[in-house]
Amino acid sequence: MEARQFPNLTGAEPSIGCFKDVDKGTLKVITGLPVINFTMETTHHKKFWSTYGKEIKEIDELQYPTERLGVVADYME
Repeated sequence: MEARQFPNLTGAEPSIGCFKDVDKGTLKVITGLPVINFTMETTHHKKFWSTYGKEIKEIDELQYPTERLGVVADYME
């Protein structure tokens, strides 16, 4: 069983998700919310990405075709 990596995120607080760690600082400043990397930091990230990954990446590429920050959605774990 995989241990939870980020105990300060209890699942009760809203958070913002991103694809890359490089976006985390910027998003934290802009939103003031905890930021998690969808690809590595969610409790069930493997199941999440196998289910929704392709669809999220397609939507993200359509929304940000030239200047892309990598934000996919508001996410509450």
